Amino acid sequence: MHIYKDGEKSKGPCETCRKLVSTTFRYAPLNYGGRVIPDVLQDFCDACGSSVSIPQQSSFVVREYRRAQYNHSLEFRIPPHHRDILIAIGMTHNISHKPNTLFRIISELYLSKISLPQGQKVKKKILSAMGDDLAKGASKSRLSCLFPDTAYSALRDISEEANVKTSSIAKGIIVTAKYDILDNLDKELAKEFEELAAERL
Repeated sequence: MHIYKDGEKSKGPCETCRKLVSTTFRYAPLNYGGRVIPDVLQDFCDACGSSVSIPQQSSFVVREYRRAQYNHSLEFRIPPHHRDILIAIGMTHNISHKPNTLFRIISELYLSKISLPQGQKVKKKILSAMGDDLAKGASKSRLSCLFPDTAYSALRDISEEANVKTSSIAKGIIVTAKYDILDNLDKELAKEFEELAAERL
């Protein structure tokens, strides 16, 4: 891997200028997922100042920042067939076979929608799924998950508002994902899941 230095010159395609331009590497804040990561090396267009690209060495900085955002650890007890659902989703979409990882991505996908205009609809779907036959069964399996701030807050808000345990919400999310993503009843959401997984893994 080539390591670029601050001030090093290069060339690259600039989307703003719409041509190949001379560029300069320099450290600057990077807007990532609505948050700002300070001091990330980027390649900037010498003509207009736009960020043209991010070198491979900076991807590790972004990855470490992303990992640091997952600072809320929760553990749930779930029925063994819920673990099977998660694995089936991961294998069907060629993503992962690890239940903890899959649940982290799936829960973030659903919980991130709670604050959106359609949030109430998503919340009702999850709460309704808690009464589904698939949500029942002895909770013999253990699920551990690290949540980012936004997903953790949404989970807590639903728990307090509906007066239900977070483990029950976890079951509702898994059952909802079974129908939406595994059975592909919501093709748009299934696609969002694959895109989020590609970003998070």
